[in-house]
Amino acid sequence: MRQVTTYKTDKFYGTQDIILRNRPVGDGRMLYDLWESYLYGEWHTSSVEYSLTYGWWDPTLQGRRGFWLTWGVMAFEPQRYEVSDNLAGDWPWMPCFPVPGTGKAYTNDGMSDMIQRAAHEWTGKRTTPHLMRRIWGTWAFQVGLDDVVVHSLAYAMGTSYDTLKKWYEETTAEDKRKAIEEHIDQYFMGCLEDLSEQDPCAPQLRRVLQLIPQLSPEERQAVRDLLDDAK
Repeated sequence: MRQVTTYKTDKFYGTQDIILRNRPVGDGRMLYDLWESYLYGEWHTSSVEYSLTYGWWDPTLQGRRGFWLTWGVMAFEPQRYEVSDNLAGDWPWMPCFPVPGTGKAYTNDGMSDMIQRAAHEWTGKRTTPHLMRRIWGTWAFQVGLDDVVVHSLAYAMGTSYDTLKKWYEETTAEDKRKAIEEHIDQYFMGCLEDLSEQDPCAPQLRRVLQLIPQLSPEERQAVRDLLDDAK
């Protein structure tokens, strides 16, 4: 669970507890397992020459020989802080994503740069948290999600429905033409299929059917005019 008390979510909805659900991830593990290995490290049970005896927090591994595949977030030497509360008592905390070498929390720009570098290293493409946010916001309108789902997306993105609609209900020229071009294609297909059943030149008409999607809008209009004259 992540308690959101700042930034856009707080502005529109106040303090919110956002549940991060335990979903499967790409390598077959669940999100919580992946998250735990990031925080606490990953232990590999083995009795090789340089193995250690486990003596940390996991009772199922106590006393077993092995070694650390990763040291978890502690490898970044994060800065630790103490918090005191009259009800909850005292407990330490540290940044979840510390900067290697300094142990301090990433700034917004620093986190964006880190994700961009990691994305490029793993996929060959550069992306940022804001770009991923923009993709989700634009996608919602491109696929025609209904208002109930878009309202839910706005909440998940920490913004209002009106703001989401204002900034992300954008489409490319191709998207704007898509609906009418689909109708025009349907019109062409219907007319040409009817003609192909009556005309001995059916193979040539089928060839026209294959070529129509490659025509420019002006060329399609010219074909439509010819079809209208032929009726």
